[in-house]
Amino acid sequence: MRLVPLMVRLAILCAAAGAFAAAGLCDEAWFSRHVRMPALYLPPAWWLLPVLRGGLVALGIAAIAASRPLARLAARPLDAARVALALALAVAAAEFVLRRGERGTTLWRARKLELRMGRPDARFGWALQPSRTLRIAEPGAASVAYAFDAWGDRARDAAG
Repeated sequence: MRLVPLMVRLAILCAAAGAFAAAGLCDEAWFSRHVRMPALYLPPAWWLLPVLRGGLVALGIAAIAASRPLARLAARPLDAARVALALALAVAAAEFVLRRGERGTTLWRARKLELRMGRPDARFGWALQPSRTLRIAEPGAASVAYAFDAWGDRARDAAG
């Protein structure tokens, strides 16, 4: 029966190592390639990447600290089942609260570029605004013009 706690602790320590590796690999190029979508979002706040990396390091440290107690818990199946049930109920409650809170555009979506260049549409849910040009400039980069013709399609300019 000592094999189960050992396997649980090893799995948690591997997850901690993965969190540390992810913190080391999450540089600005990785963030732009995998998280940020330049065509849809404005540039993220300058503090977001260091907070992400710090959070991954904190997650790794917490996993290492919790590995021994969780391994001991895994040796007692009844207690482990109670903890699993509590976690499942907590996830269900969080999901319920988050679904009930879906009211309009949230603050984090308000800056989304597609909401600035589009409008709600009864048939498709969302459509580009016709005859419009929107210029987006990132810090340290040239501005990009998004132009839409009279039909709401991407075009060379708004008169196209």
